[in-house]
Amino acid sequence: MSKKEELAKKYAENCYQYDEDMRFQCEYHFESGWDEALKEIIVDARKELPEYDEDVWVINEYGDKFFCHRSNDPNVVVDKDGWCNYSGCDIVAWIRNPTFEEIISMNKDVLKRLKDK
Repeated sequence: MSKKEELAKKYAENCYQYDEDMRFQCEYHFESGWDEALKEIIVDARKELPEYDEDVWVINEYGDKFFCHRSNDPNVVVDKDGWCNYSGCDIVAWIRNPTFEEIISMNKDVLKRLKDK
């Protein structure tokens, strides 16, 4: 069972302990929301690349995750896409850095609760 499925089941059990159909619905929507959220922040490196010198979290073809950037400095060793990647593996995805405004927007409910206390 994947971590996503495990968390979805735990979340659904806490939401609807006695109604099997509602627990299934809750689990399904949790997993769907998880996938949609990841689509917003994880970028396929074959389709889009970050700006040069922008530090981002990357995922290579073996699933390793690390901080990296692209460079157009001729003195720096880079791969075919400009990644300063010393692992020797292709970068398959990177995680978009949210702006401060995006972080505030995503957490409006938290800010409202803090304000109301």
